[in-house]
Amino acid sequence: MNAVNVKTENINFDIFFKNTSKQIVLTTVSGEIFSINPAAQKLFGYQEQELRHQHIQSLFPNLSGAHDLENAIQECSLAVANNHGYVEMIGKKNNGEDFVANVNISLYESGHTRFFLFFICDISLRALEQIDIQKKFSELEIDNDIKNKELIKVNHTLEVLNEKLELSLAYQKAILDNAGVMLMVINKEGLIKFFNPEATHITGYTKEEIIDKASPVIFMDQIDIVKYRKQFYDEFGLNIEDDFELIRLKAEQNLFHEVECHIIKKDGTTVLASLTITPILDKNKDTTSYLAFAIDISERKKFEENLQQSLKREKELGELKTRFVSIASHEFRTPLSTILSSAFLTGKYTTAEDQYKRDKHLERIVSSVNLLTDILNDFLNVGKIEEGKIVVHLKDFDLSYLSSSVIKDLNANLKSGQQIRYCHEGDHIIHSDSSFIRNILNNLISNAIKFSFENAVIEINTKNDGECYHIAVKDQGIGISDEDRVHLMERFFRGSNAINIQGTGLGLHIVSKYVECLRGSIVCESKINEGTTFIITLPNINHS
Repeated sequence: MNAVNVKTENINFDIFFKNTSKQIVLTTVSGEIFSINPAAQKLFGYQEQELRHQHIQSLFPNLSGAHDLENAIQECSLAVANNHGYVEMIGKKNNGEDFVANVNISLYESGHTRFFLFFICDISLRALEQIDIQKKFSELEIDNDIKNKELIKVNHTLEVLNEKLELSLAYQKAILDNAGVMLMVINKEGLIKFFNPEATHITGYTKEEIIDKASPVIFMDQIDIVKYRKQFYDEFGLNIEDDFELIRLKAEQNLFHEVECHIIKKDGTTVLASLTITPILDKNKDTTSYLAFAIDISERKKFEENLQQSLKREKELGELKTRFVSIASHEFRTPLSTILSSAFLTGKYTTAEDQYKRDKHLERIVSSVNLLTDILNDFLNVGKIEEGKIVVHLKDFDLSYLSSSVIKDLNANLKSGQQIRYCHEGDHIIHSDSSFIRNILNNLISNAIKFSFENAVIEINTKNDGECYHIAVKDQGIGISDEDRVHLMERFFRGSNAINIQGTGLGLHIVSKYVECLRGSIVCESKINEGTTFIITLPNINHS
């Protein structure tokens, strides 16, 4: 190996090793610490000489021996296979403080020597870490000077120098190949000069397709580019048209630090990533190239979104339970009072001549019990809907027979002089969920009875035209205003002219959800004090 070239490669490795934000510890296979980079020294609060030759257990107490270390390696390999790339471990700092870390452990060989590389990320402090780029540049220059002096001191023996440099190159290859992040080095002209295996894994491009042929712009979503351009204009008043020039200037201004962006893969799909681009400086603080690294955060974002949805659902369920207690305490009072008074009065009528009075009170009890049952069913049904527990069960059944059955059950609820007229057209047999249809009919007809006047006629029509079947319920009731109709299907909503009529405000909400599950539509036509018509159209599943 040419000494000058090896030296140059070692300097490039040390620049990366000393200045990467990743905490890295190198150990022997027995767990003895061989080297620790500055980021890891800062994290644990040790100087390198304090830890050298110590067991890795001093940093991770749970790794008490070779057996535990082998188990950690196997867990990390399994995590990589499951696209996590790390295991969670408890670290201990010099001051005795414990912290949670994501650790990636890699095994590599250099000649006959084997080492373990620990890539460590303090996830308990991630939200508080702030990287001072200018300070790192200054430290980089100092580290370069120190390393140059060290290399001059050992240059007297070429064999020793080559051995050290070969070991350093092995470190570099292990770090870049196993870092678990997408790494690129970009020159000032915008061409990618380095493309690691993880970059190939994330993007689908090989390094032969990218190196010296492509700009990082190839991976950037234009939506993100437009956003960056606006941000740069708002902060600096500059309108940068060239995409790479925009990226370069943002990197120079330290505006590319853990920025969320979309990486476009070779197949056209995108990956949500956390991207950081920083300039690489020479000893004169002049930018020579740019280091870009990205981490796939798609799964993390998906988990966060699912968690937010779960929290929202739990909040809604909590509100539903609160409303239930409030409405139940109000709505249950009247029917319970009716049941109590009728039961008491029934006991007072003991002669045969009083039978009609007993029957009258028994009818009031049955009507009140049915009302309570309807209220409870509404809450049970809406609870199942909110929890996503409703399942469609399809089967053949007679729509005309089902409708007649529901009407018969509800005849007891009719007001004085009210009538129900029912008509069916077409084939009686449909293929759908009979439970859903029964619930829809029950709610619509109950509302028609409740909101219609005495002596009113309630018309119910069902029709099967083969492709679809239709349900129409028309009443002669109080009607619904245009303003209220907009909110009619909302949970707990009640019309402004229905405040004094018993109800939970859940019936039409439940109907709309069942119609949605059956891939149908619902239309409401109404005029104040002239009545309301609900028309439901549902696909005949056999023919849809």
